[in-house]
Amino acid sequence: EKIGVNDPFFSIGGNSLSAIMLLARIHKTFQKVIPLDIFFQNDSIGKLAKLIIGAEEESYKVIEPVAKQEHYPTSETQKMMYLLREIEGAETAYNMPSVLKIEGHLNKELFATALQKLVDRHESLRTSFEYVNGELVQRIADIVELDVTYLEMEEEQASEAAQLFIRPFELAQAPLARAGLIQIAPNVHLFLFDMHHIISDGLSISIILRDFMQLYHGAELPGLPVQYKDFTVWQNKMLQTEAVKKQETYWLSRFEGEIPILNIPPDFPRPPIQSFDGAQIVFHADEQVWSAFRTITEKSNSTMFMTLLAAYHILLSKLAGQSDISVGTSVAGRPHTDLEHVVGSFINTLVLRQKVDDSQTFMAFLEEVRKNVLEAFDNQDYQFQSLVDKIYPELDLSRNPLFDTMFTLNNFETPQLQLDGLTISVYPVDQPLAKFDLSMIAEERPDGLEFSLVYATKLYATDTAKRIAASFVHLLRQIAENERITIADLTLPTQVEWEEIVGQWQESSKKITSFYHHSPV
Repeated sequence: EKIGVNDPFFSIGGNSLSAIMLLARIHKTFQKVIPLDIFFQNDSIGKLAKLIIGAEEESYKVIEPVAKQEHYPTSETQKMMYLLREIEGAETAYNMPSVLKIEGHLNKELFATALQKLVDRHESLRTSFEYVNGELVQRIADIVELDVTYLEMEEEQASEAAQLFIRPFELAQAPLARAGLIQIAPNVHLFLFDMHHIISDGLSISIILRDFMQLYHGAELPGLPVQYKDFTVWQNKMLQTEAVKKQETYWLSRFEGEIPILNIPPDFPRPPIQSFDGAQIVFHADEQVWSAFRTITEKSNSTMFMTLLAAYHILLSKLAGQSDISVGTSVAGRPHTDLEHVVGSFINTLVLRQKVDDSQTFMAFLEEVRKNVLEAFDNQDYQFQSLVDKIYPELDLSRNPLFDTMFTLNNFETPQLQLDGLTISVYPVDQPLAKFDLSMIAEERPDGLEFSLVYATKLYATDTAKRIAASFVHLLRQIAENERITIADLTLPTQVEWEEIVGQWQESSKKITSFYHHSPV
């Protein structure tokens, strides 16, 4: 409730995403640019004020709305999404389904009206894609009607119906979104909403939910100064600037020489074409471990993302028996304040390559990870697909380019799920897809850290995935007990320790219920 001028940003709940948004607002308000790594060393209001006063002016350039055209250029992310959908087995891999449970008297007329107003408000929900003269373009229809499917059934059947709701989109036909409402009991409904990743990302879902709830209440929302098409025109110009060319030099230097391939021994032969068949294991690190990691994070002037990522790098190094490890992560890709309320696919992928030295202490290694992450974030405008195109003349279709594992900390602000007289909760739906060999998704909860390990079932058996998950918990516990431990002294669990850790997990159908672990590639 009260923030002092000397309170550190990151110890009162700030994270890398909110820091980037803050620095964008500072740029707009004061016409001053504060680099992210400098902010980390001056993360209080008092220190920031001195930085702002002393910084040179750099004008803030607004994103200009473009004139109405028959079609518009696409963003780099959209081009990549369009190509990825051609991969066999990826027909629904880039769907973004969400399901809410609504309890109470739902006004279906207001519900349908609010959904249609959403489509009218956000151009991305009226966008389709096609090739014109060999170039992928987006078309925006003036009017698109969103069909809503209404069903009644028992809750046991509804889970299967939700799975059937996730089906391929035809990208040449708007809207690339669909909605459904299933009544499972008197005054109990499941609200299903699915979109293709080519028009949306995790933050967009948050925007859509927030707008929907206000529209259901009859609110008149202020107009949007820009839409996604305006961003794509702006981005295409921005990617030609000297600043982004310098970022390209940075990324190419990070991947000079032989590209590391993660060699965690699989249980089954790798398919010649990447399979998207996957499964998920949800597991937990208790409040004691979480508390210790918060202390380590604060001491090292890091973020929880950096601290957990350092531990994940060590896990992979020990499992694979290699010191050169690359991990992918996604960034919001909204460096401009004009984009905070725009629906679209902004997300970009960063590849964090790290050398793991067994002689280092965990704290020394964390400092290197922190430096690497800050540099990567400072160069995040350069697009992942551009890097892939520069490095690989020909892709290996059996695996993801540049990295085989993703790490995500879900720290998006979840909109308050609240409608008058209604109780709303996230309803977990299993989407058994694995876009990478392994994906580790972390969330901070009141009772500790919760993780979800998504694994490719064509590569790894369930017991192997459980062993990987248990090994991560085992490493976290050792680091929590002694932050100065050397990497060489960190051990993987014995058979007895592994069985003990797995036995503590509650075997259930529980899934990570955040909307925001959708990956861009």
